[in-house]
Amino acid sequence: MTDQPIEYTDARDDFQKASASLAIARRKQSRINSWEWANTAARHAEKIGIENARNLLGVGNYPDLPALDAALATLRKDELVIATRHAGLVEWLNGRGYNGRVVERATPSDILNKHVIGKLPMHLSAIAASVTNIHVPNVPEEKRGKELSADELDKYLAYMRTYVVKEITVIEP
Repeated sequence: MTDQPIEYTDARDDFQKASASLAIARRKQSRINSWEWANTAARHAEKIGIENARNLLGVGNYPDLPALDAALATLRKDELVIATRHAGLVEWLNGRGYNGRVVERATPSDILNKHVIGKLPMHLSAIAASVTNIHVPNVPEEKRGKELSADELDKYLAYMRTYVVKEITVIEP
């Protein structure tokens, strides 16, 4: 592979390299490129204890990425990631017992098969174990788009809703 995307080169360990490789394989329109990145993911997955990871990918035209996703999920599914740049939200969550690693900009390797609290684009939501959004229904117009404190989140009746997002189609050329 001559072109290595930054999410792969920035990955710090074999789990993150496997996660990043799977995310890259999903984006590849070329069957050959998709398999190349899927095999890279399988090599890293085997290094962290997933036996026969290459076999999980199957033998079809495109690799069976969800099978390798599921195997990786067994390793990290209980981890919580809080994806936000808002200190007040982190304080509000911590006060309710939700403690996790805080990231301002989530990457595939940050959130693959993890429970995430925060706003994510659909392509990232689909690779998380679940995504919990915070809704603040009674925030006044003048406060919209501004940093809210934990007390203000309570005052404006913030609540959480959890979703599981699943990618259901792959466009083949």
